[in-house]
Amino acid sequence: MIVGAVLAAALAAAAPLKAGDGLDCTPGFDALAAQMQARPKLAVYSGRDPLLGAFNDSAALTLYAVTLPGHPAHPAFVKRKLNGAAPVETSACGYGDKAAFDRLLQEIDALNAAVRKNYGG
Repeated sequence: MIVGAVLAAALAAAAPLKAGDGLDCTPGFDALAAQMQARPKLAVYSGRDPLLGAFNDSAALTLYAVTLPGHPAHPAFVKRKLNGAAPVETSACGYGDKAAFDRLLQEIDALNAAVRKNYGG
């Protein structure tokens, strides 16, 4: 019984953390980052956090962010898409510390609130 409980806890800890419905987190951080980098015409975006790599797909109105080593939420992947219904739709996958991932999502939510405020949403 103890072995089963330990195994279940290990499997639960290995499961990716997820926010939103726009991403399939099962491929893992490296695969998601590779898919993003393989997209044509993706522009590197210089944000405020030096431990976040950000990429803009202006044609799809989508901004991708990946945590870099040293970021408390690393590894994590965030997708923010502008759309008409809700000004910004966010989905994210976290593969590390849950508390750090939650803080990252709070920061993203604050950015989204600023976008909604600036664009009358």
